[in-house]
Amino acid sequence: MKYLLLIGLLLGQLSQAQTTPTASARQAQSSGAVRYFVQGFYTWYAPKAASVGELPMAMVLHQKASWFSAELSRKLRADWLAQSTAKEEVDALDFDPFLNSQDPDPFYRVVSVTSKGQRYLVAVHRVVAGKVEKQRAVTAEVAGEAGHWYFVNFQYPGGYNLLGVLAALQKSRDSP
Repeated sequence: MKYLLLIGLLLGQLSQAQTTPTASARQAQSSGAVRYFVQGFYTWYAPKAASVGELPMAMVLHQKASWFSAELSRKLRADWLAQSTAKEEVDALDFDPFLNSQDPDPFYRVVSVTSKGQRYLVAVHRVVAGKVEKQRAVTAEVAGEAGHWYFVNFQYPGGYNLLGVLAALQKSRDSP
């Protein structure tokens, strides 16, 4: 009887070990979900940005607000409001912050996803004439968990990032 109980316990632990994903398996699942989330955004956004010819920030903030962290959404809204209500030229974004471009292309592709603690860095490249460019256009920084991912920042080649740019623009607007 003892042996049957011991065998039953071991089989139970074995089946639990087989159904509980390892940390690396969960990481791979999350990386795939993050890739899907980011590519979904760029598939939706890039053609609209390329055809509108101007920063479609109001559309993004209205239709996809939950796709951005509260901090990033708040700072993007402040910048958009400054631009849209200014009677003269104002210090505000003068490029597309999600594509890192003033003349966006209609196609962008996620090339890699790297985990960094609780966040993911997602390298996004332009697709020009059907070919993925070697240089990344932007790195999307993503946080959250399965079921709800959101952008927390966008990093650009050259070492600057969207939150830093927005903070500098706000400081410029606030100074006399």
